[in-house]
Amino acid sequence: MSNSIKSLDMLRGVAILGILIMNMISFAMPSRAYFSPIAYAPTNLNHVIYCITHVIADQKFMAIFSILFGVSTKLFVED
Repeated sequence: MSNSIKSLDMLRGVAILGILIMNMISFAMPSRAYFSPIAYAPTNLNHVIYCITHVIADQKFMAIFSILFGVSTKLFVED
């Protein structure tokens, strides 16, 4: 049986979903759309979504996931 910490697992899942949100732009649109909201379709909605995702999610979930990976590794080594 594993001795996982549920809160770490939940935070890791949220971080992975946040990374997925940012990668969906790269999966669905040309690669330039990740850096500029007018690269794919210059609409106000695209610009608003671009601003929201880059203020809330860009690189933040990757940092959270990296921290949780380090914590999990430390907990694994200490057991």
